Amino acid sequence: MGTGKKEANRRIRQGKTGDGLANVRVKGENFYRNAKKVKTLNMYKEGKAQRNSEGKITKAASFQSRDVPDARIEPNRKWFTNTRVVSQDTLKAFRDAMAEKANDPYQVLLKSNKLPMSLIRDGQDAKGIKQHEAKVAVETSPFAEVFGPKAQRKRVKLNVSSLTDLVGDTEKSMDTYEVRLEQARLLSGISGQDEEERQVAMAIEPVFDKGQSKRIWNELYKVIDSSDVVIHVLDARDPVGTRCHSIEKYLKEEAPHKHLIFVLNKCDLVPTSVAASWVRSVVPPSSADTPTDLVLRGVVRVEKVEHPEQYIPAVLNKVKRHHMEKTYDLKGWTNAVELLELLARKSGRLLRGGEPDLDGVAKMVLNDFMRGKIPWFTPAPSRNTDDNGVTDRDGRLGEMPKKRGLKDASDTSNSVSAKTAANQPGSGRGYDREEVFEGFSSDYDAPSPTDLKDGSCVASSSPSTSTSKRRRKT
Repeated sequence: MGTGKKEANRRIRQGKTGDGLANVRVKGENFYRNAKKVKTLNMYKEGKAQRNSEGKITKAASFQSRDVPDARIEPNRKWFTNTRVVSQDTLKAFRDAMAEKANDPYQVLLKSNKLPMSLIRDGQDAKGIKQHEAKVAVETSPFAEVFGPKAQRKRVKLNVSSLTDLVGDTEKSMDTYEVRLEQARLLSGISGQDEEERQVAMAIEPVFDKGQSKRIWNELYKVIDSSDVVIHVLDARDPVGTRCHSIEKYLKEEAPHKHLIFVLNKCDLVPTSVAASWVRSVVPPSSADTPTDLVLRGVVRVEKVEHPEQYIPAVLNKVKRHHMEKTYDLKGWTNAVELLELLARKSGRLLRGGEPDLDGVAKMVLNDFMRGKIPWFTPAPSRNTDDNGVTDRDGRLGEMPKKRGLKDASDTSNSVSAKTAANQPGSGRGYDREEVFEGFSSDYDAPSPTDLKDGSCVASSSPSTSTSKRRRKT
């Protein structure tokens, strides 16, 4: 194809006549190149500078020009005055407005802004200058904005100017920590113990921090706020470990009008006397939960624990030896490792080379401990006269006494004196206080006809057995 008459004839054949643009020429576009092709070629060229025969740059590449324009600053007096200045009257107005909104129970904060709110709070909660400065530093530059992928600063702001100052500051903080640690030991009563007997704070596995998110606590608080009566179910084998003091504190401070009821569950897994003593006594407050307590209470999954064999000695401390021997039919072990080895060889859980699988057997023992296959319980604390527990629970099961007439009271006193005489060491009747808890059966003798005449009630730890006896009598 060519130009001129031949090109005009070609356009006529293709039906491109009559548009009036036959003689219009576009810059950078001809018969062989259109605008798109020219733009692509320029893109290839602009990445390199154009040079002459001597090698000097005649035209710089894009964004690589070395020509510096003259810098001009606007002559304005605002460059020499303070910026973002607020008066004390405005701050006082802001403080009053914030206090009014904070005390309003119908106002809910959904999302907080990133403004320096410490100016409005005016350091009310700060105990000193250093604490106040630390609090302001955390509010103005949080950890997530200084370190990590969302960091906005290139250099961390430190309070020291040299390595020597950093070493001195670290030594001062360590001395302060040792003083506070010694004070805590004196208050807790473990200052005179050996280093091996003291509880040392150490890093725990991440699995022990699961299930403690703010979302789960918010769901729990929603249920508590919408309820009038809260039933706290405790495990009769370990009521201390299954009691949540955070909920009790929340009900005491925020909702004192709500009723809190404690229910002892799984009473058939402990002796009746132990369950009754827990009903009479007051559950003491527990200290900080250790990883061993969390594992034995079933808070975390045993499969997620890295070294489950380290918790077996705690199991042996809670379970009597003859219960372990009866459950697994093993004898002759002296420590937890020997028990796991014997149990692994008996059950056939061996690794390559005939080595016992201690981890697998330890998980099996922990699951049996939590699921009730191994009988165990926590003894109740001794009853003192100055206890703050519920009084007048003198029954065998911790029940409240019923109202009786004068005749019933005299008969009851006679029966109690008769029982006391019968339970003497030489009488040969009654139950032994040092009895052994064999499995899940009852731990007391059957009631005598004298007891039944007096109207006393004796509970059984196996409901099915008592029901079958009643059916036979019927």
